[in-house]
This record gives sequence, C-alpha cells and structure tokens, in this order.
Amino acid sequence: MTELETFFENQKEELSIRKQELELEREKNLIAEKMEGEQLTLAREHLAAIERDRQNDREYRKTLDKKTFGIAIIFIIAVTVFLTVAVLKDKDAMIIELVKAVAYGAPWGIGGYAFGRFKKKNGVEDN
Repeated sequence: MTELETFFENQKEELSIRKQELELEREKNLIAEKMEGEQLTLAREHLAAIERDRQNDREYRKTLDKKTFGIAIIFIIAVTVFLTVAVLKDKDAMIIELVKAVAYGAPWGIGGYAFGRFKKKNGVEDN
C-alpha cells in the first residue's frame, strides 16, 4: 500500500469514528432533554403542592382569627353585662374586686403572651 492509500484509509476511519461520536452526542442530548422535561414536571408539581399548602394555611389562619375574635367579643359582652348588673344592683364591692383582679392579672397575661410570641418568633420549642 502506498502512503496515499494509507492516508485515505486513516481518513475514512477517522470519519467513521467522528460519525459514531456525533451519534453518541445526539443520543446524550436527547436523554438530557428528556431528563430536563421530567425535572420541569417535578418542579411544577412541587410548586403546585406548595401553593395548595399555603392556601390551606391561609384558610386555617383566617378561621383561627375568626374564632379568636368571636371568643373575645363574647368575653367583652359577658363582662359588660356583669358590670351593668353590678352597677344596677349597687354592688360596688364586686366591681372593685373585679378591677383588682384585672389589675393584678393583666400584667401576668401580657407577660405570658409576650413570652409566647418571643418563643414562637425565635423558633424555640419545649421538648
């Protein structure tokens, strides 16, 4: 074989190898595109789950706020009725004792509320 024939034979082999490399790269790109599509689908499903969870959390908080507000209104109405009846029946001692109880209990209640909010805000949990 002459050098020219050897050169052409080598070129033919190189082209064959390059063609195989291109085919492998094409298959690799197809697999990568398929995986990206699957990852995109999973990401969308994850975002939808987060959105549903947040919606449920908002509904829960709204319901909790309504219940808390309702209980506060009932308590205020009950105290107002009690004080009205005490004033109408000239029970000044009962009113004074109620004011004392509120005066002594309010700081403790406010302190407990603030302590609970502080723990919740800083992520401290009791075990």
